[in-house]
Amino acid sequence: MHPKRNYLYEGKMDWVGESDGDAYFFLFSDFLLHCATTGDESEKEGDSKPNEKGFRYVTIVPCNFFKAITESAENPTAFEATFDGEVGTFVAPTEEEKQEWMKHITKCMEDKLNIEFDW
Repeated sequence: MHPKRNYLYEGKMDWVGESDGDAYFFLFSDFLLHCATTGDESEKEGDSKPNEKGFRYVTIVPCNFFKAITESAENPTAFEATFDGEVGTFVAPTEEEKQEWMKHITKCMEDKLNIEFDW
C-alpha cells in the first residue's frame, strides 16, 4: 500500500444499477473500492469455525472522479454522486451510515489525493 493512502471507511451499500444487493465498499483516501461479498455470513449450528466472508473485486472509482455528493430527495438513506456528467445513486442501510459515507467521500474530494496505481 502506498504510504500516503489511508483506509477511511467500509460497509454494505447498494449502487443502483451497478450492484445486485451483495455490494460492499471500502473507501481509501484516494479511491472507492467496490466489491461483491462471497462466502457465508450466517452461522451454522455446530460449526466451530468463525463465519467466513470474502470479497470479489468489481471496480475502483478514484476519488478525483467524484465531482459532487448530494442527498437524495427521494430516499432518506440514499445519496447521489456526480462523476463527469453521470450521476450514480448509492443507498446505505441507514441514514447514519449515509451521512458517514457522504462525510468521508466529501473529505476525499477536498483532499484531492491522486496516487498512481502500480499494477
